[in-house]
Amino acid sequence: MKISLYLIASLLFLTACSSPTKTSQPSSSTTEQSQESESLDKDYQDIVSQYEKAIQVTDFKESDFPLVNPVSLDMARRYSGGNVKMASKVLDLNQDQQDELLIGTTSSTGDGDLTVYVAIYGLVDGKVVDLTKDILEKDTDSFLTLYKNNRLRLDQASSDGKMVNVVYELTASGLKELLYLTLDANQSSDVDDILITDRDGKTYRKTEVDSKLAEVIGHPLDEQLLD
Repeated sequence: MKISLYLIASLLFLTACSSPTKTSQPSSSTTEQSQESESLDKDYQDIVSQYEKAIQVTDFKESDFPLVNPVSLDMARRYSGGNVKMASKVLDLNQDQQDELLIGTTSSTGDGDLTVYVAIYGLVDGKVVDLTKDILEKDTDSFLTLYKNNRLRLDQASSDGKMVNVVYELTASGLKELLYLTLDANQSSDVDDILITDRDGKTYRKTEVDSKLAEVIGHPLDEQLLD
């Protein structure tokens, strides 16, 4: 939640003739907002701390790290190239004056450091939840891409050849699915002949997928929120 760290007009100087200076008290609503912000910051710090500790253990137990999604942790280990360095970022993804927490892993490449995000946390009904817990599947290669138009794209591939592209919108109640495309890579040896299907059964050629994704996202695919 983007709230000023300083309470605006927390101290008002009122002068009238020779009367003494008086100070006003912060409004109850402003105080409550400040307390909520501090509570959210602490919740996010606890999540980051658990990921940083969990990534270091060889015998991970969910009971020891209840705030950690084991699927996200496994993604962090696999995508880090062995040299695991957890990363985090606080960002207001949907411009609702409420920050979300991104958890990722950073690794060095020939072009500098690369951060891949593996989990997103945010407030739903007043509670901090893992927004990506229900969309990340075990034993798959999953990649999250954030776009400027409050859109989250999930690219997911499993060992059986199934691949999905999903676009979500972040709402007050969590992630809302806007588009779901799936394909079976075993259809044909020629990738151009593979048909992609949405939830309504409509099919697309491979050459049509990017334009469909851009249509739902609302801008070109290279306009990502984070590089």
